[in-house]
Amino acid sequence: MNVDTFLEQFGHLVDAPEGIKKLRELILNLAIRGKLVEQDPNDEPAKKLVERIKSEKRALIEQKVIKVSQSHTLRNTGIETHSIPEGWVWETLDEITSIGTGSTPSTGELKYYKNGKIPWQTSSATGEDFITKSDKFITDIALQECRLKIYPKGSLIVALYGQGKTRGQVGQLMFDSTINQACAGIAFFLASEPIRDFIRLVFKKKYAELRELAAGGAQPNLNGGLIRKTKVPIPPLNEQKRIVAKVDELMALCDALETQQQQRQTVHGQLTTASLHQLTTAETPRQLTKAWQRIDTQFNQLFTTKESIKQLRQTILQLAVQGKLVPQDPEDEPAENLLERIKSEKQDLIKRKVIKVSKSHTLRDSGIETHSIPKGWEWEILDEITNIGTGSTPSTGEPKYYKNGNIPWQTSSSTGEDFITKSEKFITDIALKECRLKVYPKGSLIVALYGQGKTRGQVAQLMFDSTINQACAGIAFFPASEPIRDFIRLVFKKKYDELRELAAGGAQPNLNGGIIRQTKIPIPPLNEQKRIVVKVAQLMALCDELELNLEMQKNNATNLSTAMTASLLNVE
Repeated sequence: MNVDTFLEQFGHLVDAPEGIKKLRELILNLAIRGKLVEQDPNDEPAKKLVERIKSEKRALIEQKVIKVSQSHTLRNTGIETHSIPEGWVWETLDEITSIGTGSTPSTGELKYYKNGKIPWQTSSATGEDFITKSDKFITDIALQECRLKIYPKGSLIVALYGQGKTRGQVGQLMFDSTINQACAGIAFFLASEPIRDFIRLVFKKKYAELRELAAGGAQPNLNGGLIRKTKVPIPPLNEQKRIVAKVDELMALCDALETQQQQRQTVHGQLTTASLHQLTTAETPRQLTKAWQRIDTQFNQLFTTKESIKQLRQTILQLAVQGKLVPQDPEDEPAENLLERIKSEKQDLIKRKVIKVSKSHTLRDSGIETHSIPKGWEWEILDEITNIGTGSTPSTGEPKYYKNGNIPWQTSSSTGEDFITKSEKFITDIALKECRLKVYPKGSLIVALYGQGKTRGQVAQLMFDSTINQACAGIAFFPASEPIRDFIRLVFKKKYDELRELAAGGAQPNLNGGIIRQTKIPIPPLNEQKRIVVKVAQLMALCDELELNLEMQKNNATNLSTAMTASLLNVE
């Protein structure tokens, strides 16, 4: 099968989800099933090759060059065999190689490591196909006292356990070395050395199967016994050479396809970013219209990835807070009048001691940049037009604060959705009185000040009255400010990354109530706010539809590639 024929038959896989990864897996699958290169009836059958290897191994055991293993007492690996061509044979790996493990000399014994010159590998060394250098060394004393052996150059090292994707990886030693107990070493001798390259391909193909064998326990480890009992398909030696050469050729093709794909993705990302940037930087209605028209003519080409749709969402929010998403109406009451009413009501509530006065005038500026806004809009500090506070966590060692509690209590994890519709945690009236807590009314916005992963900076709207903990800021509204809540929520969604950036850099990258209070908000006329909120909802629904279509396309491509691959391999 030449490159052109291969691409003609399997090129459709490239653009499927994880397509090139699947293409690599297919190449290895075809290789070990005898479907990658043609068989040659003149090749010496594998049976004769295996007989020579076994004969040499018996002689080496008799000469006490290698030890006899107890492989006949080990359980079968459980890895399924499959049909193979005439002239091939299945063989247990331990019958045709010499397999062992290693150990770790006591790290408390300097004599085992100081000035050591003997290479010593751990499972992390298998991260590359070829182990070309050693980062660790042991001494001759360690070699003699710690049940270690030197595996010769060319041996395959299999990771029995390790972090992440390590378990099941295989690397080829390019020098003599010892190994630790997290590795199995597969050494070859004169008659078996020619099959090493093919055996390495088999292990790369069986990577997922080996990992699956070790899964399920508290410590998902392989062991030397599983490696010894692994069954491998053995082709005639000449066919092995053709297979290895063809795999190398097709893997190089995959490398080239991957590079081309990455380049296309880079260009696509740059084009999408540039197109959306023209929208957000347009200074006149004419420029804005032209930018929209350019996007409209390329829409189906621009928004074809999750990342590009995410960019589109952010652009919609940015246009919303810049006043570029809907037309201004000169008949709308200016935001200045709205703000006067809100501030007047807040001052009245403070005088009547319904809410407390904050110390916002003593707080530093939030650091979030302002931008140009349309006529009739105003910039305002959030604390001037809302009532902002935080919460606390009642002592978990006090049952009286939690037992039979019926007052909802939120943590920053509650902000994962746009609306908080139910409470997982509750506190008691005693906790409310004794633990510096207040009830935030339905409709309040909750901002996550800190939390795991992407939590910090998230905002959600309470759909019921609730308390919060110290990892949250609560933004409560009163009658005059309640109509601006939906727009404020949009502003916070737009400022998500900016808020996270403000809190970055420290050992604990947290926001705080002061930063939220001092956040500057662009306030449009109330009627325009309503138009903006409706338009954003419409456009976000379009983004949802784009993502749904994208997911359906990916699922269809995945199902098609899986079906075609299974059909090719005769797998149900």
